[in-house]
Parts: sequence; C-alpha cells; structure tokens
Amino acid sequence: METADIVRQAFLNADVDESGTLDIAEFGRLLQLLNPSTWSTERLERFFLRADKDGSGRVDLQETLDWLLAKEPAEPTEKEEESQWGAELRPRRSSEVSRIMKAFDDADMNKDGFLDKEEFASLLMHLDPKRFSDPKRLTAAFLKADNDHSGKLEVDEVESWLRDYLAKVGTSEEEELYMLLTWRDNRIAGPLRLGDLLGAFQLCTTAGMNDRLRRLIPQQVPGFFEPRDVSPMEFVLLFEYLRDNRDANDKDVRELFGSPTWRRKMNKKDLKRSFSGNLTSLVHGLGHNPNTPVGLGLFKQLLAVLSAILRIDREHMLMFFAWAQTGHFQLTDAIIQRVLEKVFLKAKGKEKEPVLAQSVAENDFYRVCFSMGVLDTNGFKGIPRGEIALIFQDICRSLNQKLADRDALKRPFRVRKDRSPKKGSKVFAGTTWPTSSPGSMARVHQLRGTREICLLLEMLWASLPNRPYPTSLDMVFSFLEKTVEPEKPCEPEQVPAS
Repeated sequence: METADIVRQAFLNADVDESGTLDIAEFGRLLQLLNPSTWSTERLERFFLRADKDGSGRVDLQETLDWLLAKEPAEPTEKEEESQWGAELRPRRSSEVSRIMKAFDDADMNKDGFLDKEEFASLLMHLDPKRFSDPKRLTAAFLKADNDHSGKLEVDEVESWLRDYLAKVGTSEEEELYMLLTWRDNRIAGPLRLGDLLGAFQLCTTAGMNDRLRRLIPQQVPGFFEPRDVSPMEFVLLFEYLRDNRDANDKDVRELFGSPTWRRKMNKKDLKRSFSGNLTSLVHGLGHNPNTPVGLGLFKQLLAVLSAILRIDREHMLMFFAWAQTGHFQLTDAIIQRVLEKVFLKAKGKEKEPVLAQSVAENDFYRVCFSMGVLDTNGFKGIPRGEIALIFQDICRSLNQKLADRDALKRPFRVRKDRSPKKGSKVFAGTTWPTSSPGSMARVHQLRGTREICLLLEMLWASLPNRPYPTSLDMVFSFLEKTVEPEKPCEPEQVPAS
C-alpha cells in the first residue's frame, strides 16, 4: 500500500466525529496509529501547530499529507526526531519543492542535467514572475545558488536554494488569500471548502477574469500555450486531478485537456443536466461533496495551474479572489497604470517620472467623469456636476481611514483590536494624521498611487445612481474599452480590370 493511502486510512480512523478535519486530540490519535512506538504527548502540540498551516485549530487531510510527507523533519534541530517518522513516511521533497523541481526538467532545454542562467530564469518564473523579472534579483539568485561557481546549476544546488528561499519568504500572498477565503464570523472558520472555492471562481470569471482582462491588460505569464478559459465543470475535474497528482504542472494539465478521457467526461449529458447553473448540484453530480476540504498546498497548486492555463498573471488572480470574498477591489499596479495612461491621459513627464507616481487632482477627476459620460444634471443617469467635487474632497479628508478600512477587509486577521490613535498623532476629520508626516496635510487636494486611485474609482462607482455597472471593475474595464480606438474598416481590394 502506498504511503499516502496509509495516511488517508489512519486519518479516517482518527476522525471520530467524521467532520473531515482533526482537532488536536484526534490528531494525537492519528500519530499513535501511524507510529505508536515513538509518539509522545510532549511533541503533540508542536506537531499540531506545524501541520495546521491555516491556523484554523483543525487539520484536514491535505494538511496532514503535506506535513507528514514533507522532506523537512518536524523538528530539524533534534536528530532523534529526524528519524521519528522514518523515511517510509517521507518522499524526497516537499510538495512545493517537488512541483517546482519538476519544472527543472522543462527549463533544462538542452537536457544536459544543468541549468545555465537563462534556463534558471525560466524556472524562477514558475516561482515568482513579478520578483524575478528584475535582472538584478535574478543574477543575485543565480550566484547564490551556484555553490561551486561553475556557471551552471546542478539539481542539488537548485533544490538547496529553493528550500532556503521558501523558508525565508514567510507568509505568502496565496496563504493570506487562503486565510481570507476561510474567514467567517470574525474568525478563520476551518479549512477552505470545495463548494466555496468553486463559487468564488465562478464569481471571478463572471466579473472579468477571462478574455476581457487579457484583452485590456497585457499579461506576463511565461509559456507558449494559447489561453484557455475553464468552466465550472472543468474546475471541479481539475481539482480532482491535482488532488491525485500533486506534482502535476500546467503542461500536464494541458495534455490532460486534450486527452480522450477528458473529452468523454466533458461530454456526459447527465453531468451537463445536473449543472443547470447550480454549483452544488454540479459538485454532487461529479461525485464530490461541496464540503470537501481544500488544503493550503493544493490551493496554491491550483492557483498556479489556473494562472498558466488562463494566461492571467498571479497578482490579477489574487485580486479577483480577494474581491469574491470581500466585495472590494484592490486593483493591481498594471490595471491602475493602464487607467492613468488611457483614462486620465497621464504620460511620462520630461524627467521620465513613472506614471504610477503622478498625482490625480480634482480637475482630472472631473474631466474623466465628463469624458466617460457619468455626469447628469438631474442625477438620474449620472452624478450631478456639483457632487464631483464633494466626492473628491470627502476622499481627501478621510483618506487614511478609508484606506485602513479597505485593508481591514482584505486582511481581517491582521487588524488590531485597539484602534485608538497612537501616541504622537492628531485626529482630524475622522482621520489619523501622524505628526511625523507633515506632507500628508499638504497633499489633501491630490491623490497618488495604486491604493488611492483605486479608492477614488470605487467611490465613483458607489456614487453612480441606478448601478449602470454591476461592479467597480466592470466600470474600470468599460472606461478602458471606451478609450480603445475602433478599428478602421478594411478598404475593398482593387481588382484590376480585365
């Protein structure tokens, strides 16, 4: 029997209340079942905290597999605990390292068993495209990984560098998103469920996480595949495939999409009838329970594969899923830059000032409202002209507080319970203005940067009567579409007279 199967069976036996998750007592029962000779109550709490990646107070099956089948020992500083679970419960690498190391073979273009700098760059784009698109960071990473200074990287050098990197990055944005998606009633309410994740994905695709985004905002996803949208049915089948193939990457999934087995599954008429727009019936029809837990490791793998298949950047996917949970968009730098260029008509200055560093004044805001057709004297189809200044001034007066409220929605688990003003600060118009930042008051009539422009756009959307745009992002996309010049009709080809 495979190691994973042994763990799954022990998990089911330890899950006394059949909830699909283990509390600390049930987790102790699991450890006793797996290795009764070396288990001890002294280590239980430490092991439980290591396995409980989402901090929910309960451990699901995926978290258990990720912890037990990780290469790193539960307590790496104690040699006796290194051998506690034995090699039979650990494959060579953790799931995160294994997934990326599988990309080693794809990056090794000449198949010589080594990676040069260019091939190493290709591999790092699977890890963090935004960070390692910087040539300086890429060079620094390559030199640090090249222990023998040979100018080429062996598998062991890459694996060692990856382990060090993953240990230092701390809580990733994917982990914060996972915690956000499980946040209910002011607490993390257990592991993420398949039904909730599918519902969030459906909201994201409906809101524009598809060809509309790709058409308006250039994406930087590495690879050579054509983009492919994923239906709710394919999403569930993709979850099933990745759960059973934890080392699979986007290349494997694309081959799966083209296989006869996949086509047969997608052509089942009974499954299509069971969907009928109801996601719960779809999940049941595919043989799954909507309450099936989705562990953090599987969630991160699913996001990485979806990003590659949809050809949508990681930061845009995180933005969409965060909106699905909070209802508030925190637009990305790429979207805001395109808005500043196309809608606010900002361009690099004489001294090549970055577009994102340029400010938006009240006159700029009024001009955009006029050109985008959201003004109406009577206030029936748009905002009265006199209210434009009031909207802008209200944002400037309470800018800090509004930004803090938006951050609290995206990261509720980081919010301090004590929100009283800190010592050395002044309270002005409901906003905390630090005395150490005198320039804050001097800039009350202009907005600058991604967070502030995003807030301005969302406040504009909230002020529109009769909701002409279903979401703030739909409004932003519509504004960008209005700035696209229509294609000129092709002139008929002149056919020479015979």
